[in-house]
Amino acid sequence: MLRRCYDTKHPAFPYYGERGIQVCDRWRGKDGYANFLADMGEPPDGLTLERKENDKGYQPSNCRWATWKEQAANRRPRGPVANSLAQRARRARLTPMLVYLRIRRGWTQERALSTPILKRGGQPGHSSTRKPNPLRKRAKEAGLNANTAVARVYRTGMSEQDALTKPLFYNRM
Repeated sequence: MLRRCYDTKHPAFPYYGERGIQVCDRWRGKDGYANFLADMGEPPDGLTLERKENDKGYQPSNCRWATWKEQAANRRPRGPVANSLAQRARRARLTPMLVYLRIRRGWTQERALSTPILKRGGQPGHSSTRKPNPLRKRAKEAGLNANTAVARVYRTGMSEQDALTKPLFYNRM
């Protein structure tokens, strides 16, 4: 509570201290924590400190113990973040979760946003009238799971030759 209101290096400072949210004098200083406990009591299990009015500071008349669910209902309105990754994903006709997962797998944002969704068969726009993917056939001939080979090529960017010949955990050896 004190750090986010007074420590300019705290990640939450822009949402508290920079907005003028302060902690009352009684809860600060040498006996501050003892005074806080006298006013609010020990934190009950499963509850956290909440400010009743979000634009006012931490003081006995504006604080209470609340559940996370209650706190979630007591938030400042927030508009969408301009040009967020989720917005760019939707403009690219991709789901934000797909883009997020691609980035977690090590893809760059540019690649995650520009690579189309791969349909069944591992190729964009694949349909049942198309010929089977030759990579799948070659994988089966090499004794490799066809899905593994396709995933290596289309998800990680491996060459088809490497996908069919490298050991499963080749980068860990």
